[in-house]
Amino acid sequence: MKILRAAIGVFKVLLLFCMICNAGSVVAQGSIISVPTIPGKSLCDLDFPLLVNPTSPAPLIYTSSNESVATISSTGIVHIVGIGTTIITVLQPGNPTTGSATLNITQPSPPRVTIAVDLSSVCLGAPVTFTATVSDFGVPPTYQWQVNGANVGTSSATYVASGITATDAVQCIATIGNCHLTGFSKNITGIIAKPYVTPSISITPSVTGTICLGSNVTFTATPVNGSTSPFYQWKINGTNTGTNAAIFSSNNLINGDVVTCTLAVSGPGCFAPAVVISNSINISAASAAVGTVGITASTNNVIAGMPITFTATSTLPATHYQWKVNGVNVGMDSPTFTSRILKTGDAVTCIILISASCTAALISQPIVMTILPPPAIHITNTFTPNNDGVNDVWDVPDLAYFPDCVVNIYNRYGALVFQSKGYSKAWDGTYKGRQLPVATYYYIINLNSVYNTTRYSGAITIIR
Repeated sequence: MKILRAAIGVFKVLLLFCMICNAGSVVAQGSIISVPTIPGKSLCDLDFPLLVNPTSPAPLIYTSSNESVATISSTGIVHIVGIGTTIITVLQPGNPTTGSATLNITQPSPPRVTIAVDLSSVCLGAPVTFTATVSDFGVPPTYQWQVNGANVGTSSATYVASGITATDAVQCIATIGNCHLTGFSKNITGIIAKPYVTPSISITPSVTGTICLGSNVTFTATPVNGSTSPFYQWKINGTNTGTNAAIFSSNNLINGDVVTCTLAVSGPGCFAPAVVISNSINISAASAAVGTVGITASTNNVIAGMPITFTATSTLPATHYQWKVNGVNVGMDSPTFTSRILKTGDAVTCIILISASCTAALISQPIVMTILPPPAIHITNTFTPNNDGVNDVWDVPDLAYFPDCVVNIYNRYGALVFQSKGYSKAWDGTYKGRQLPVATYYYIINLNSVYNTTRYSGAITIIR
């Protein structure tokens, strides 16, 4: 018989003669037992079959050189027992050669355990789910959950805790049973348990006491602990109305109606109860009194800048007045309104509130204004302040149409010697009560008028 070794762990046997095996099996000439190299294994690996490729159908016999490391069954299933090295040998009765391979078993690292939490902030007493993830060892681990070092839960990858607080520390311990390896997760702490708050809602009407039939009433809801996404349901006599808004208006209320608002809270936060009902507003309504209001103007077709006074009169006692020019509020709460800045086409109206019970506001008919352009400004360049009664002041009479004008007068050095807002008192050629010398002075006049934006400047000479 001639024996040839083909490779490490693989033996080839060339049989030059035939042998008769047990049970009548025959190992043919040239039969080979091929045992591939076994990859390194860890203590936690599962049983695995030894891959043998004999060229003869004769039965195989398996042995392990170190059964404290691994055993092998009669069918070739390797079972890992401990750490170390063993040689797995395969033979056939009647075959003088064997096949073998070395099996190395190492100590694996402990399992890596991580845990995740579904919620980092919950309502007080609400459940929180923790989920453990364990590095794969091919076999399912057993789990032991702990809260503050005390065992809780079951052997499951998830643990549901109720009543967790920010100081509680949650940990998971995973054990790989076949190799008795244990891994510990990091603690999870800081779960925020928010206390419950009690929502409430109150409503107030824009009008108290008796309202007029047909008048508009606005109701405003004020929630307390209403969350960031409150839902409002307004009701009249228990029937839904309005929209999901904190404000509700109606002009169809009648005597005896009851208005309420239901608040439903949701979103971030903890609320108990989640639905609350407001106070009730009982409606008292009556018919409105009939009245009229009229306005008159002290003048029309006047030169721009001149004052015009409007007066409102009503057939019913008035409590408040609101004047308007082209629909924009102006003036004071008064039966009269005076203006110097009206333009042609401006429409003046007045709205009054009536003291009579349940009376709507009255609106006057408009007065449309016709305003004439202001006259041209005529400015003299000399005057003689010598107290002879002639040209003693620098008179610019056209400035009377520009009550907001500003007049500044300077000497030749640029020093201000006279200033006036409006020109109701003409300059008399003095400065701080003392006569100024004969000289040329310089004026700047700003009219500050919407009708004339011209800026006037020039020289004026005092002559004595």
